[in-house]
Amino acid sequence: MSVSSSKTSRFAFGTRSPPLHSRPSTSSQVSLTSLFVGNTSISIDPSQPLSDSRSFIAQAFVPHVAFLTSSDADEIATEKGWEDLLDLVRVFGDLVQGKVGIRDSNGQASGYEDFGVRFTTLGSSRSPLQAGGPRPAGTGAQLDAIERLLERHVREYGEHLAQTHLGLSETSSISSSAAPAATQRDDGGTGVQIYPHFLRRVFSSLPVTTHETFAHPVACVLAVSSRHPDPISGFTTLYTRCAQTPMPAWVDRGYLRYYLLVHDEDKDDLEESIKVFERVKRQFGLNCWMVRINSRMMYGSDDDVLPVPQSLWISAQASLDHLDKPKDEERYISIPDADALKAFVRHLTTEALVPFMERQIQTWDQTIVAPRRGLTGRLSSLSRRYFGSAPSTRTSSPSHTSYDPSTGSYPPTSTEAQMRKMADWAFMLRDWKLANSTYEMLRKEFNSEKAFGQQAGAQEMYAITHLMMLQPLSARTRQEILDPAVDAALYSYLTRSNSSYAALRLLLSVIELLRVRPGSSQDAAALWTIKLLSLQPSLLPPYAHALMVDRVAYIYFNKNLSPSSSLPFGSRRRKAAMWAVLAAEAWLGVGEGKEVAEVARRCAERAGRQFEGNAWDEISFHIRKLVERTSTGEQKGTSVGDELEEKMEKMAVQEAVVDGEKVEV
Repeated sequence: MSVSSSKTSRFAFGTRSPPLHSRPSTSSQVSLTSLFVGNTSISIDPSQPLSDSRSFIAQAFVPHVAFLTSSDADEIATEKGWEDLLDLVRVFGDLVQGKVGIRDSNGQASGYEDFGVRFTTLGSSRSPLQAGGPRPAGTGAQLDAIERLLERHVREYGEHLAQTHLGLSETSSISSSAAPAATQRDDGGTGVQIYPHFLRRVFSSLPVTTHETFAHPVACVLAVSSRHPDPISGFTTLYTRCAQTPMPAWVDRGYLRYYLLVHDEDKDDLEESIKVFERVKRQFGLNCWMVRINSRMMYGSDDDVLPVPQSLWISAQASLDHLDKPKDEERYISIPDADALKAFVRHLTTEALVPFMERQIQTWDQTIVAPRRGLTGRLSSLSRRYFGSAPSTRTSSPSHTSYDPSTGSYPPTSTEAQMRKMADWAFMLRDWKLANSTYEMLRKEFNSEKAFGQQAGAQEMYAITHLMMLQPLSARTRQEILDPAVDAALYSYLTRSNSSYAALRLLLSVIELLRVRPGSSQDAAALWTIKLLSLQPSLLPPYAHALMVDRVAYIYFNKNLSPSSSLPFGSRRRKAAMWAVLAAEAWLGVGEGKEVAEVARRCAERAGRQFEGNAWDEISFHIRKLVERTSTGEQKGTSVGDELEEKMEKMAVQEAVVDGEKVEV
């Protein structure tokens, strides 16, 4: 199989932000390019390590906006080449144009240039990761599509390595003169080229669950086009449908309604549409917008058009379908249409969605959370739970709770549900301090009421918000606060809630947020990755398992590159090399073919470069043996990783030269 240029550009190996090919003319083209840049990887620039993973986690947990459209509005999008209006608008929610101003609970304003929203279908109660019909969300993720996509990425990347000759020659020695050139051309391996795809697909579709509200709709866009014979009546009909759409009982229907009038520039009268829009504003309020787009299908040969990529946050199956499309099936949009849709998403976010969330958070904080803070609030909460409102209701166990064990949920009007919603909304608006303090209160209350799924969710987000806050993380703080919270959440997810997806998401979040912190936090990230690999039954399919083994080596390699590890003390060269060898073994075990073998050889060569010019000839010999195996794609035989581990144990009393210093192996 040969890799065509179109597929190679889609995978973007060796580049972090593949450019959008467009005609350089107007400033609107430049802004559109900034929106459509397909940045599918997390930057690993050591000079700015902290903001990138934090930004990724912040973008993964964003407000969800449901779409409810009339048939005439979908017709306009269909004529333009999209499935429906939601399919046309979805990509514009990945990144809101310009800075989004948000005020935290203390009234301090901050601007964010990486804020986004997630457009979904109203009433979608299960994640695309799940399959097999409706079932309680959070009981596990369907990773089959992710595994198929990951296999495809690995094989494409392996063939890319073979074509561009990034590795050493198949028969050359590890200490040959070709080694420095290969090191200089190192593209980061799977840690840069493969892992970000896997991470983004896992976080792409958050399931609608009982223990969190991230995927619950915050707003609903009601869309009617100018083709409708009576747009006002169309909005009224959609409002009624919005209230009657079947949804789980534990999902709050008190979300914001936003009215969108779609004007067809090609077929409808603009003056008439403006009159209709004025009537909409008078009847439904200021949370409305009119977007002007044409209904013609655009082609690459047309003037002032740009190709529209897929959304960065689509499901794995949708990503596979997109990769299977030929190059000539890519969709294009005119610059005026793109500007109009960007303006709509910005108005929805900055003028309606964010102010609505800020007002609700302030109300809940003042009426529900604030009275519970401090000793008086805690005593009052305990007295209400144990003693109720009358002396006759006294009992020795908590009986006054709205928690429903059969569904594992609280009613949306209960105090606990509103507190959880407030904490989630504060997290989505990046008020980490308020979210952290609220999660801390919730995990204690859920524990006393034996709401284990809810407690696990609160423990998870308590740990994540602790890592999202820009404050030093000492080893003691990590051991006394962070590790117990992660362990408790992991135990509840796996043993009590049977939620493998939530457990996987928890560990991946903690790993990435610890990895970018200096010092011992990087070692902790590697240890949590090893913890993920050692769980039984495994949460990871074969390709994902091999990728995470490679990830351990990647973490240790990058610790070597950090400024804090310029001295030989504290670096993890040997651990990095050992895990690179184990990664090569893992890649050889997941599949056959020269592409996978090329990826395995790359891991072995990176391990070999760690031992150049020192006295560890025995280790170098075994790594060269592994390189020879990867060159032929050999999978059977004695494990080189086992041989290498045994050899290193025998050398425990020997000394070797590392960076000019003698250290014990």
